[in-house]
Amino acid sequence: MVYWFEVALTNGQVLKSERSSLYYEDNRFNWSERASENFRVYWYEGDDAFARACWIVAALGLENIQKYLPLNLSEPVEIYAYTDAQEMRAALQTLSKSWVGAHTDPYLGVMVVSLPRGPEQRLEMERQIPHELMHLLLYQWLKNGYGNLPAWLNEGLASVADFTPTQII
Repeated sequence: MVYWFEVALTNGQVLKSERSSLYYEDNRFNWSERASENFRVYWYEGDDAFARACWIVAALGLENIQKYLPLNLSEPVEIYAYTDAQEMRAALQTLSKSWVGAHTDPYLGVMVVSLPRGPEQRLEMERQIPHELMHLLLYQWLKNGYGNLPAWLNEGLASVADFTPTQII
């Protein structure tokens, strides 16, 4: 995150501090990393095959998204894979929102996903990673206009990107 301070004096003069940066990483875990040109996967539980699966799903998700919209990554995406949704929500400080299973900060180019161990893990990966990737790509494409995108359209496009779309019965 990049930050700076600006102070407007009563005489109209504006003072600005130098830009500085802050890097936050959840230090409760020993993260492993696997990187490619477009994606950097971080995980703390599982093997290299798990990280490779995340990377492959992200690459396939990008290809799938490009079938609908001509979007390209302007910078690499960081993917933090948690195996427990509650641990992920603690890092995001959203413990009270039990429905949060993944989150994207498009400004930072970071997504966090919760991929619990078990037979459903790959399905969750195929749902969450492309979904969050669509949010990132829309932000990179629309820049400041991203905030004006209606929530129904933003979430609708992200849901279209899922490999296993949620069905309402």
